[in-house]
Amino acid sequence: MMNKEIAKALLPIVNDNFTMETFDKYVVYRIYVLRASLETLADINEIRKVQGAIQELKRMVSLRDEVLQELKDAK
Repeated sequence: MMNKEIAKALLPIVNDNFTMETFDKYVVYRIYVLRASLETLADINEIRKVQGAIQELKRMVSLRDEVLQELKDAK
């Protein structure tokens, strides 16, 4: 969950289409890189660490929706 103050602070960023498209491209690229690294990892702790990073990056893809939803719910 996100609090209202953070959502308000992020609103100018998520409302800028160029910024969000660029950010989304970067996030998708990082997910690709991390998934590729999973193929060579043997240590279970490192695998879990990379899986957690991928999970958090996937959440970043929906940042705009999350910010807008938080502000909508706060009304």
